[in-house]
Amino acid sequence: MSRFVGHETRFIFGYAFCFMLSLGIAGCDGGGAGDSPQPTPTPDVTAMPTATASSVPTASPSPAPAVTATPVPTPTPDVSARACLNPDAYQDGAYIETSTRVLGENGDVESVKDVQIVIDADAEFRGEPAIEADTIETSGSVYTIRRYAELSVPDDAIFELGHVRSAGYETAYYAPPVVRRFDLQVGDSYEQTYWQRWVWNGTVPILPPGMTDHEETLTITYVGREKVTVPAGTFETCRFEELRVTPYGGETSIKWIAVGSGALVRSVMQATPPGTYRRDQELVSFSITLP
Repeated sequence: MSRFVGHETRFIFGYAFCFMLSLGIAGCDGGGAGDSPQPTPTPDVTAMPTATASSVPTASPSPAPAVTATPVPTPTPDVSARACLNPDAYQDGAYIETSTRVLGENGDVESVKDVQIVIDADAEFRGEPAIEADTIETSGSVYTIRRYAELSVPDDAIFELGHVRSAGYETAYYAPPVVRRFDLQVGDSYEQTYWQRWVWNGTVPILPPGMTDHEETLTITYVGREKVTVPAGTFETCRFEELRVTPYGGETSIKWIAVGSGALVRSVMQATPPGTYRRDQELVSFSITLP
């Protein structure tokens, strides 16, 4: 079979005619004329069919490729220490109550400490504006102390200024202030050096001579998030590890601070070298009442 694209072709055939000769036989004695030959009939001519051009095949369109959606990246959860700073706890008039238990070396409960704190956000410390935490601690006896700090929300930081102990007979202040940073990512660490200075208000110092003014170096590392279970419940916390070095020795501590409330859930303090001092505290209850 022939395929033709865009053309119509005709086949033309010539026709051939064959003639037969008839022999005439002559007779004797005045012989007569023979029969005239009969003409050969013309054959019917059958028209040849006209070839039809084959149709041009139409190409099938290729299917469009499937559109693949661009994957949306999964947001990385924020595990920084910011969630463990609670600015509401520093509002003027905030009232905080906590109860903690103190464990001994063998894990036995040695005492329970109840604390009530009233926040005065319009106070002063050494002539400068400050937030005052008027604190009453009860653990067998009643102990009062007023702690002073500044809060910087843009910096996610607390600046500890100092304290006044027991009706004002002793004032301690830090120069420069001790910075508690909450802008840290997991593994971040920072170091600061400051002086702790004491002012005695006409009374005999309760510390041994030479342990009044001194320089300290504090290194704080944010380890990351941890779940901690204490008598008050199970908390998602920020774990901080601290190393404090003074002229009289050092102290390591681990502090677990609750996400959201900012409550100190657990702390373990160990003097260096190990074995000379240890204190383990766990949260039993916590409440905060905002104005």
